Amino acid sequence: MKTIQDFVADFREVWDGSFWASTNFAKTLKEISPTQATAKPLPSLHSIAELVWHVIAWRKVMIENLKGNMEYSVEIDSAEDWKKIDEGNSIAWEEALAELEASQEEIVKVLTGCAEEGLERVYKKKYTLRFLINGVIQHDIYHLGQIRMVKGLVK
Repeated sequence: MKTIQDFVADFREVWDGSFWASTNFAKTLKEISPTQATAKPLPSLHSIAELVWHVIAWRKVMIENLKGNMEYSVEIDSAEDWKKIDEGNSIAWEEALAELEASQEEIVKVLTGCAEEGLERVYKKKYTLRFLINGVIQHDIYHLGQIRMVKGLVK
C-alpha cells in the first residue's frame, strides 16, 4: 500500500521529475505558447488550456477532501469540470499555468501534513482518500499524454 511519502514522490515525478513517461508537466508546458495552448485542432478535442483547467479541477477536489471538506466535488462534464477557453486567450493560459503550479505546491503541503490513517476516510460514500489520491495521479498522467498529443497537432 502506498504511503503519503510515496504519493508525494509520485506527484513530484509527474510535475518535474523523470518518471517512465520520459516527460513531465513542467517540461511539456514550458514548450507551449499561448496560441498553441488555446488552439483546438479538431472541434471534438479540448484545447491544451482546457485540459490543464480540467486537471486543476480534479486536483482541487482531492485537495479540498484532504483538508476535510468531504462534501467538495465537481460534477462530471460540468462547466467547472471543463472550463471553456476562447482561442487566443493568453490570459487564461497564464492563469492556468499559475494555478496548476499552485495546486502542485498545495498538494505537497497538504499531503505532507496528513496522517496515514487519514487516508482511509471515505470520499463520496464509497472510496477512500487513498483511492482518490491514486486516481488523481493516474488522471494527471493520462491528461499529460493528451496534452502532448494535442501539442503535436497544433505545432
